[in-house]
Amino acid sequence: KAAGRDPDAPAAEQRYTEDRALEAAAARGVRLGVAFHEAMERVDLFASDGSEALVREVATRHRLDPKSAGLLHAMVKNTLSSKLLDHARASALSGRRVLRELPFIRPQDSQTIEEGKMDLLFEAEDGWILVDYKTDRIPEEAEDVKTVFTRKYAVQMREYVEALRDRSIRIKAACLLLARTGDTVQME
Repeated sequence: KAAGRDPDAPAAEQRYTEDRALEAAAARGVRLGVAFHEAMERVDLFASDGSEALVREVATRHRLDPKSAGLLHAMVKNTLSSKLLDHARASALSGRRVLRELPFIRPQDSQTIEEGKMDLLFEAEDGWILVDYKTDRIPEEAEDVKTVFTRKYAVQMREYVEALRDRSIRIKAACLLLARTGDTVQME
């Protein structure tokens, strides 16, 4: 071994580089998710000309690279053109309430509270519909996308529904809206 030289350095450097690449990808994914939720909170659900200026502004503020900015635009477009958002717009046009980024706090036990934001809650004719946006990549190997997302988010959605029911809000349906495709996964 040469003085001051680690014979395993190339392997260690390789692992470090791989770890940094994974961290960078995760950070991009988090920024993309945060940017998407901000865009959906601020976008005019009724604008016919789209949301391109808003998406550009949000992408710039969250330092999204061009590929991620393009993905953000596609996800916002997919979400706005989904049947579930059509339903929310119809509810609003009929005078019913549509709430976005609704904060909630709920005690879990004497020591713990749960807090978060519900992405979308809108009033339908016979109850409320809870919508949680998901920006996750859809696994290529997944045969049944609904099962994958249901398993992954069942607990979270159950907690949201229980928090609303604790407030005597009648939930008709709880849904995930997959931003990458515009598809809906009904949870309850």
